[in-house]
Amino acid sequence: LTWNYWNTAAAFAKRISNGTFCITKMGYAGIVPGDSRVGDEVCVFGGAAVPFVLRKNQAIEETQYQLIGEGYIHGIMYGE
Repeated sequence: LTWNYWNTAAAFAKRISNGTFCITKMGYAGIVPGDSRVGDEVCVFGGAAVPFVLRKNQAIEETQYQLIGEGYIHGIMYGE
């Protein structure tokens, strides 16, 4: 299991532009796009194999999010 984790994490690190290490509020560790900021949200869409990083647009009254990119969060990949 540990070897699979490192292989998957290494593959994502190569795919994610300027990937950076993160720890979520729930304590999960992962790799997110380098453009990610504190306060961005990690979302898992139904049927998706990877989580995505979203940023809430606070400049408008309606709730809208900007897609920052895909990420690797250990423990919530592939529907875990």
